[in-house]
Amino acid sequence: MSLLKRNGRVGKLSRFGTGLQVMVTIVLAVALVLIVNWLAGRPGIRQRFDLTSADRNTLATATKGTLDRIEEPVLIEVLQRIERGPRQQIEFEVMQRTRMLLQLIQDEAGGKVEVKDVDTTDVVAWSLRQKEMRLPGFENGLLVSRGKQRTFLRIDGGLAQVQAGRRTEQGFIPPAIIAFTAEEAIVEAILDVTRGDELLAVFTQGHGEPNIEELDADAPEGIGLVAGALEKDGFVLQGWSQVEDGALPEGCDLLVVLAPDTQWPEAQFTQVLDFVERGGRMIIVPATDPSGLRRSDVPDLMKRFGLEVSEGRLATRLVDPRTGVPIEGRPECERIVASPTELSSHVMVRPIRDAGRVLGFEQAHPIRILEQPPEGLIQALVNVPGNRYWLDVPSGPEQLCNRIYEPGIDGQEQRYSIAATVQRPPMQDVEQASGLDDIREIRIVALGSAHSFTNAAMRTESLIPAAFNWVSDREHRITIPPKDPDLRMLPRDDPEAIVAVTNFAQLYLPGLAALLGLAVWFLRSRGSRRRPVAAEPQSTP
Repeated sequence: MSLLKRNGRVGKLSRFGTGLQVMVTIVLAVALVLIVNWLAGRPGIRQRFDLTSADRNTLATATKGTLDRIEEPVLIEVLQRIERGPRQQIEFEVMQRTRMLLQLIQDEAGGKVEVKDVDTTDVVAWSLRQKEMRLPGFENGLLVSRGKQRTFLRIDGGLAQVQAGRRTEQGFIPPAIIAFTAEEAIVEAILDVTRGDELLAVFTQGHGEPNIEELDADAPEGIGLVAGALEKDGFVLQGWSQVEDGALPEGCDLLVVLAPDTQWPEAQFTQVLDFVERGGRMIIVPATDPSGLRRSDVPDLMKRFGLEVSEGRLATRLVDPRTGVPIEGRPECERIVASPTELSSHVMVRPIRDAGRVLGFEQAHPIRILEQPPEGLIQALVNVPGNRYWLDVPSGPEQLCNRIYEPGIDGQEQRYSIAATVQRPPMQDVEQASGLDDIREIRIVALGSAHSFTNAAMRTESLIPAAFNWVSDREHRITIPPKDPDLRMLPRDDPEAIVAVTNFAQLYLPGLAALLGLAVWFLRSRGSRRRPVAAEPQSTP
């Protein structure tokens, strides 16, 4: 009897010890997992291994260098609405890949980049936010900001290059991702909002130009949206009239000549010419009214740098679809839509062209290249064909454009240029700085339409922010190879390959795991059966 009790006590103690050992093991295992996870989250300790053939989960060296140089936190807000349709499916795929990229950037930045989602379901809150950001409407994309400086990255031409869906004789070809360029776009946006320097943009005033001190962000013809966008990009705007202010302000980085309709004083024209010829930067736009353009110094100023602006304006050949009669004499005759094929490969318009979007202009004067400089380049940005437009030459006693085609007066050419750039060395002897980035050169953007500066243009597609950044040499020389968005290791011509992989992942692999689990259970159950303990022989006295 005492032997049975002793054996019973030993059995209870043994089970208690086994249970205690299991509990301690579980606690230690959980603690080990927590410690490993904590260590994996330390930037100086964790290690990443990208096993994808296209290095989709590895940031480029330029990206890492940019993140290391961030001094103040950057906020990246994700704007996304889930909708149905072929186009929406492509946008959803781009945004999902962008979210994965943002996670890599956030981890690499070590707390200097914050990523959060914007709640767009609250209509009232989103409307206020939209007005604050001065966004023309909702669009899926990213809003990158630091303080007052903000920039928006849309999907087309920003996060990716998307080929629009089209119908062919073989049927409908759905939209597709040509290239995933989100990493380069995000890095450039971070550089845009983290610029430490502010550039002084001086607007000529007092001769018919818009008053930079009286901005209207609501009226369609105001330029308040342009001013707000430039201030977010780090530009300080200042008006200047030689009669009232004297010499051109010190530290002027960029001169804007926006549609003057009267002649400047000789001293002002001389100062403007001297500023640009010594390696200055200028954006020049002619007045809409032909008579005002004729009175201003804009034609002479353009001709000095190899450009010629016409007093006539481009008009569109419109036809009434019901009667087949040409439509003339209406304001819509001067609305010009430049398709992607009519845009050049210049860095200013390339994102718009690659995204398959269009540029709109109104009341535009053609700009012609007279001659190329001996050193440098004059390049047309937008070229429209003459079979769609004609040059409406001013006629009548008031010398106005009447939007009516008159074969004996109005001209017709092969193509017309609406915008052009000039890039060349200084035309005067100036002392060059030592560093490649500090080489002085003339940069000019000539736009044929003053409408490009208006709020109405900024609410659609505008060249103005890109023009200011290019003229002031703030475009980024960063190239990050786009990762293949449609990398497939399976042969496309073998439909059974994807079936075999799917069956293996969904059927064979889980089944094999289940069989191995049953085998382990069977072996453990056989080994855990208790064997009878043989009684010890009793000794006889």
